[in-house]
Amino acid sequence: MNRHKLIVVSIMMCIFPFILCKQSYGVKLKEKDVKVSIIVPVYNREEYLGICMDSLINQHLKEIEIICVDDGSTDNSGKILDKYAQEDDRVIVIHQEHKGVSAARNSGLDAMPKGEYITFVDSDDYIEEDIYTYAYNVAKEHDDDILEFGYRCFREGEECAEQQNIFTTSWEDKNITVDKNEINKDILIGNFFLWNKLYKAEMLEKGGNVRFVEGMLYEDNAYNLMVLPAVRRYERINKVFYNYRRTPESIVSKGRSNPGLQNCINAIPAVCNKWREEGLIKGNEGYLLDMILEKYFWILDDIASTDASYANKILEYFGDDIYNENVLIRSSQYVKCCLKNLETYRSKMTAV
Repeated sequence: MNRHKLIVVSIMMCIFPFILCKQSYGVKLKEKDVKVSIIVPVYNREEYLGICMDSLINQHLKEIEIICVDDGSTDNSGKILDKYAQEDDRVIVIHQEHKGVSAARNSGLDAMPKGEYITFVDSDDYIEEDIYTYAYNVAKEHDDDILEFGYRCFREGEECAEQQNIFTTSWEDKNITVDKNEINKDILIGNFFLWNKLYKAEMLEKGGNVRFVEGMLYEDNAYNLMVLPAVRRYERINKVFYNYRRTPESIVSKGRSNPGLQNCINAIPAVCNKWREEGLIKGNEGYLLDMILEKYFWILDDIASTDASYANKILEYFGDDIYNENVLIRSSQYVKCCLKNLETYRSKMTAV
């Protein structure tokens, strides 16, 4: 073997392990080949980020892209993400100044995901490796706009005592498909999480490319309510794929002690105006009131009870087309009770 050939062989021996390493994770996909786009907002999660990312890159479904948005992390999260991106061409990293989880998810959506379906994963959680193979195939076969699957909630070393999956008693151990030509009042009730769903990209586009309301907590509730008018086919499958980690820093753990809860009021105009744009207010007023109040009244009530102007603003945000005497007559007892409380709080303004 001459000297030239020896040099070539030596070079190939050096780079061949690197090539294998890259291929073991995944290869760069053509746009049309991406089946699922995964958006991962990241802020100071270096402790759990490796577990999360490993569960993503090791998915049995290889035709995925992983859009990670480093939301101004001050720990090593950004560096960890960059390392994964160097080793796997399917990982895309966006670095931005800290704006909050809603803005991070919006940046992921603005990055023009290429997948047929879009999903969200929180950076301190992890998923089962067969999740997207199974979920994508079901969603594709049934032409679902949204496919919902189960989750497991846990703390370090223990499962949460709360619900282990998303199903009500009537849906337990059942696969349910909902065909609809108008708002169907059976879907999304009780479960507005983002991370246990696949969203059809085409449906989101036709629905106006809804974005998250920034600067508020429990933004997933508002997002799903704004997406709902575009949904024509919704399915739940009784498969537990998502592992939700409860940490002391999580929004759910902080509950009423969480700062910024008052900004949840912004969900009302965002959702109501979207439904107005779609011409879906008339006939669905009671359902819309029920959904918004179910998801947000426990927050709004605390603040409105001590601030009459806040109560007044809530009622004004609903608008005369949603909140009026004719609607109240047809509303549930829960809605009537919530609105009566708000009226009582508002009356303090005129009493002073």
